[in-house]
Amino acid sequence: MRKFFLSVAVLVIIIAAVGCTSTPTQPTTTTTTILDQEQTILKNYYWYGYFTADAGAVINVDLDVTAGGNVDVFLMDSGDFAEYQDFVNGTATVFHYYGAGSALNILSKSYNFTIPEYGTYYVVVDNGEDNISGEAVPTGAVTVKIKITETTTN
Repeated sequence: MRKFFLSVAVLVIIIAAVGCTSTPTQPTTTTTTILDQEQTILKNYYWYGYFTADAGAVINVDLDVTAGGNVDVFLMDSGDFAEYQDFVNGTATVFHYYGAGSALNILSKSYNFTIPEYGTYYVVVDNGEDNISGEAVPTGAVTVKIKITETTTN
């Protein structure tokens, strides 16, 4: 009888140990649309969209000029955007932006960008002449289709 109880006890321990093992959960990826619109920008004006994101989030930007000439696109954080506004208003001589999320003299641009730190970020489409080497020279109003999504993995 003792052998039987001992065997049952060992079997219960083995079943409990097997039942306690777990399979690691797979990360889930979520894509959220931040902005999806078409915008007309007059000559010598700019348009911007903004969003707040956590460090490590990946934003995806798809931009196409659907009417008009080439434009410039800049990705900036809040401090850079304040510099940019001062620059276009003539009260600053320089501004900063993320090179990986920016391009001059384009009709189309698609890119992914990993957010370096939590904050508010701006995507600026510039249809003005700012005396930047290589920039687009505005020829009139442009219409731009822009979609910004954020991809997060949990």
